[in-house]
Order: sequence, then structure tokens, then C-alpha cells
Amino acid sequence: MNNNNKRKRIRVTDEDYFRSYAHLDVHQEMLSDEIRTKTYRLAILKNAERIRNKIVLDVGAGTGILSHFCVEAGAQKVYAIEASAIAEQAQKVIVANQVQDKIVIINDRVENIELPTKVDVIVSEWMGYSLLFEGMLKSVIYARDKWLKEDGLMLPSLAEIYLAPVNYDEDYGERHDFWYSIKDKYGVNMDTIIPKAKNDAFKNVCLCQLITENI
Repeated sequence: MNNNNKRKRIRVTDEDYFRSYAHLDVHQEMLSDEIRTKTYRLAILKNAERIRNKIVLDVGAGTGILSHFCVEAGAQKVYAIEASAIAEQAQKVIVANQVQDKIVIINDRVENIELPTKVDVIVSEWMGYSLLFEGMLKSVIYARDKWLKEDGLMLPSLAEIYLAPVNYDEDYGERHDFWYSIKDKYGVNMDTIIPKAKNDAFKNVCLCQLITENI
């Protein structure tokens, strides 16, 4: 694949990614997770001494919830970077909460922006399913290397992944046994698709609730 085709594919992928975050359903799901959201808020408020009167960069700000928490912690200015169209709603939220003098919404990728100064703090909701699923870590690292002061603070700055083997026969059957049934249903043997079905099953993140006996 030549470089032009590779760049085109990356752009298309990025467009799809940011388009998905323009939908409110995604943000409603995240904000509905009270444990997750309140933990972010607690972490920010616990570091209020390092945030008060400081310049903050919020990478992938979404609806701007972390930016508002930083204002609550005393931030002097928050640059909220959001590449998707949800930035328009985030702007309305800061006006409704009368913090437009504190929070600046920038509707662009963090790789494209220019700030008037380096920042003291970077916050980001970059952690997704299986920790890395949202694919934002690369952008957060870019922001850290370009915009964070040497003695700056990153929230979060440390993460751990815990793995456990699981047994999920029901899902396995739905994904694989289906292809065995085609011959009985329609008279066409599609057993040759089984190897690909097995391979594809392990490429995607599967979100499901498991009972204790299956872990």
C-alpha cells in the first residue's frame, strides 16, 4: 500500500471515529456510569492544590465534564479539545453554566491545535473498554510531549489491566454454530467459513455480563 492510500485510509478511519462520538448515546452511556464519572471528579478535586490557578488541557473533552470539574478545582483556564461535533453541545453547556470565561472549547484534533502557552495539567477520559479500546492514548501522549510543562500533572497517569480467563459457551455457539446450521436451513454447506468466524470472534471487544461461575 502506497503512502497516499495509507493516509487516505487513516483519514477515513478518523472520520468514522469522530463521527461516532458526535452521537449523544455515547456520552449518555459514559455519564450514566456514576462510579467512573465520580472517580474522575474525586481525583481532580483531590489534586486541587496542583490545579488551582493553573492552565489545564482536556484532551477529548466530549461534553466537557472533566473541564467543569477542573473549574470546580480552581483552574484558571481550561482548553477543552474535542474533534467531534459534540463540541457544539459542550459550548452550550459552558455557557449555561456561566464558565465561558474559564473554559475554551476547541473543535479540532489535539494534533492540529496551537495553544498560547504550555499547560500545567492534562486531563483526559482516554480509558475505554479493556482500557485501550477508545484508541485515544496516542493523542494523549502527543499532547503530553508537546504541551505539558516538565513538572506538570497528568490525570490519569497510571493504569493497570487485569485479565481473567472466561468461559462463554453461549456467545461461542451464536458466533460459530450458526454456520453449521446453514446447510440444514438452506441446503448450502458453509462449514468452510468456521475458521474465519473463530478468528473474527477474537478481533473485536465483546461487552457482556458474566456470572461468577464462568470466570
